[in-house]
Amino acid sequence: MPSSGEEAPLPRLGLAGGFDGERWIEGRGLGICTVLHRLDSPLGDVTVGVIRRTTISASRDGPKVAIPDDRARESVATALVADLPGVGDDVFNVVTEVSGDADAWTEKEILVDGEAVSGYEREYRGSWVAYYLTPTLIVYVLGHAGWKPAVLELETIGASM
Repeated sequence: MPSSGEEAPLPRLGLAGGFDGERWIEGRGLGICTVLHRLDSPLGDVTVGVIRRTTISASRDGPKVAIPDDRARESVATALVADLPGVGDDVFNVVTEVSGDADAWTEKEILVDGEAVSGYEREYRGSWVAYYLTPTLIVYVLGHAGWKPAVLELETIGASM
């Protein structure tokens, strides 16, 4: 249990609902946890990421403040476009364009540990991303657009992974 002023550890989330393949922690640190899923499919890997949505507080003892929804979407758009071929030095312009195109983001219900949450999804240049927000977290799933499941199910993964 975190002491006063400390943030709770990030949840470790992964694909559920019949996931078949290997998974392992790709990144874990202050403010981020990513779990890579190697599918038994030619469509490549799927990443489930959890990013802390809070920023530093305005004062030493003040509460941390969550970034607004549009800034959270920029984080998700960055995950979507950062590794695409040909983006290069234009990555920030592309992120702004992708995150700002509100009509391209459609609503998507996501199941997390059996509970429905409201999220969004979009495709871009053969990749697909879905995400949802909590008051303190950004949770996203990134993969090939051909893999996109009709029902996206996530589950909390135990420490023994």
